[in-house]
Amino acid sequence: MLDSLECYSSDIYIESIKKSVTRTYIILAHIDQMLKLYKIYCETSGKVEDERRYRIIQAVYFDGLKLADLCESEGIDESTYYRDIREACSKLSALIFGIDGIS
Repeated sequence: MLDSLECYSSDIYIESIKKSVTRTYIILAHIDQMLKLYKIYCETSGKVEDERRYRIIQAVYFDGLKLADLCESEGIDESTYYRDIREACSKLSALIFGIDGIS
């Protein structure tokens, strides 16, 4: 009897993991799509600041570029970097989380 309970419990645990993995893939696909949408927004906005903000997000979070190197390559100071990160994260939060991402 105990063995069948353990097997049942194990099956539930495995199903739970499968559902979690599926949810994770869905979330990652959504984030990927919103990053692509943000890139399109930045490229078509006509504002150099938006284009720079996307480049900064890409460089810092995906390419691993260091702050000093990024500031030098973009020709900006640290305060501009932090302002751009805030602005980009604000727009990305709204895209990723919808109304819940707007503070």
